[in-house]
Amino acid sequence: MKTLKQILSLVLTVSMLLSVSVFAVSASNDDSYQPKTYVVNIENEDITFSLQENDKARTVSYIKDGQRHVVVYDFASGTLKMDGVTISQVPEVPINKTVIDSQNFVATPNTEFEWVHYDTKYGDVTTTVIDAAGWYAALLGLVGVAVPPLIDFATNLAADHIPTVYYKKLMYYKSPVLTSRPQTSNMFEFYADPEYDEFLFAVDHRTPL
Repeated sequence: MKTLKQILSLVLTVSMLLSVSVFAVSASNDDSYQPKTYVVNIENEDITFSLQENDKARTVSYIKDGQRHVVVYDFASGTLKMDGVTISQVPEVPINKTVIDSQNFVATPNTEFEWVHYDTKYGDVTTTVIDAAGWYAALLGLVGVAVPPLIDFATNLAADHIPTVYYKKLMYYKSPVLTSRPQTSNMFEFYADPEYDEFLFAVDHRTPL
């Protein structure tokens, strides 16, 4: 079994895999709110995770050892709950509209776009179910993307009996802004310590420009 420090070896792998989608067993390309079901092998056991979200919250549920667990991430408050218990809370930060004023801008074929960082939120996640499946559900509820290395990350956290991980949520908008509502994205960086020195893992939602 890998140790927590060996998770660092995942970083190079993650950089190549973050842009690769994990296909759901049940999903619809036409409806982002359609539930997605993932069958994940964790600790030699196939566990089915259901992921569903709307404009208010993201929900992850699964059954292990006959018990159903539910993780809910509320977008407005930044609250992440597992089985009704708050395990993380980081409020969202609104974008400063004066920074991304899009008036009178018209894109041309030569327009160069970039992701502009506008804020960073700091938080931590402490699971109420300290096993690999619990960690996987909590992290999936937070980041919303079932990248393959997330399984190894969750497995190692459980194996090393780590109750808490610390994270940065780096928030970006796409510049220049062409619409009244800017395109935003974010990247999560996870650390083993509250000083954010021991980097473990990252999930980057930004699409290549």
